[in-house]
Formats: sequence, C-alpha cells, structure tokens
Amino acid sequence: MFNQPPGTLIDVSTWGHTVDSSVLASVEYAIETLDVPLIVVLGHDDCPAMHAALRAWEHAELPAGAMRTTVEHALLSVVRRGTPADTVEAVTAAHIVETGIALMQRSPAISSRIDGRTCGIVCATSGSTVGRLRVHGTFGAVADDTDALVELV
Repeated sequence: MFNQPPGTLIDVSTWGHTVDSSVLASVEYAIETLDVPLIVVLGHDDCPAMHAALRAWEHAELPAGAMRTTVEHALLSVVRRGTPADTVEAVTAAHIVETGIALMQRSPAISSRIDGRTCGIVCATSGSTVGRLRVHGTFGAVADDTDALVELV
C-alpha cells in the first residue's frame, strides 16, 4: 500500500470509518469501473474518533451532535466483536473489522466481487512504524501481488 505509483490508490477518507452512501458510491465506482481488486480499511494509532468512543465507553456518556453516530457505531463494533474496550487500539481494531463487514453487507456490488473472488478487503491498522500494517481481518481474494487499492481511512 505504501509507495504506490500515482493512479493506483484511491483514498476514501471518513471520520471514524463512517460508511454512508458517498463512501459506498466511491468504493463501488473503484471496484466496478476501475476494477480495483483490493479495499483496505485502514485505522490508525491515536484516532480522535476512537478516542471519543473509548471516552464514551468509560464514562457511559455519548457526545452530542454529529459525532454521536460515529461513536455509537464504534461502540457497537466493540460489542459485536466481543472485544474489551480497554484501549484505543482495541476499539480501532474491532471497528475496522466491522467496517469491512458493513461494506459487504450494505453493498451488493462489493459483496458480489468478494464472493466472486475478484476483490478482497483487508482490515488493518497503521502504527508508529512507517510502512508497517497490522492486519486484523481479511475477506475475499487477498494476494501479495495486488497493483491497485482503495483505502478507507
């Protein structure tokens, strides 16, 4: 994923891995029109959204405003995965895997490509070591020789 030549990486950035219709449309465009074979759901150390989710978990108090929905989704990811919400890293890992699952559940185009093994999803986190990813889950066709990527951060 790192050091890719121009034109081989499509970046779809969201706050806290919020999967809305614009995210789905962007990813569907990439896999259907551009034949991108790999989606990377990438979390990162020190994610402000996951910090907010951990605070909400620890204090049993959700934030107000638009942040609330994202924090609720992250907390539901923790519950679904059965992960202890004791660190930001744990919340992030649970949430990126659930985001990968949500992409498949909410998009027939993505799930069809996954089932047909013409696309894969890697759910990973990047840390302080540049160029290193920690993989938390994979779905579909995932190979080392993939040339083009979609990155959801």
